[in-house]
Amino acid sequence: MIDKYKKNRYLVVGLGNPGKQFSGNRHNLGKMIVTGLSKESKVPLTAKHPKAELAEVVVDDKEAIIATVNDYMNLSGFGVSALVNYLDIDLSRLVIVHDDIDLDLGEIRIKKGGGTGGHNGLRSIVDVLGSEDFLRIRLGVGRPPAKRDPADYVLSDFSVVQFSELEFVLQDAIDAIKVIITDGVDEAMNRYNIKKR
Repeated sequence: MIDKYKKNRYLVVGLGNPGKQFSGNRHNLGKMIVTGLSKESKVPLTAKHPKAELAEVVVDDKEAIIATVNDYMNLSGFGVSALVNYLDIDLSRLVIVHDDIDLDLGEIRIKKGGGTGGHNGLRSIVDVLGSEDFLRIRLGVGRPPAKRDPADYVLSDFSVVQFSELEFVLQDAIDAIKVIITDGVDEAMNRYNIKKR
């Protein structure tokens, strides 16, 4: 049971589409990361909310809520907004984990605020919250090949070679989330805003 009255926690939301058919898509990388942190922490995402699945994790005695929303990517804002309101989270402690085609696979960028970069999930969140002032962990999935539609590219699975690299990407991103929880976003930016692999 999530105690919604605790203050000053981070809410970390991994973006993706619901359903097994999307689970290996590039667009679901954010959801993969949060699910990976749930497994590593041995705390399943079983706390129910009408718009999401949640878990409370503890990292070095600091608590945070991790979540995946049940809406499709382009409607992510409704689930994220519902969680922000339910948990009374300040937007400075909302962390959105998402895929980014403008970064190479293996690159991580942690960012405070900013635009959406054409990402439908971010666009929905900004539209519904009415603010860009939340934290983002951008996870590179690489650019689509020439002439391939970006929407089709992110809704397709990683290649076999990319899957072999994902283990390292997943762990780096999970570690970045843990640093945000324990030491704050500035420390995480100092450590992870570099080209990985």
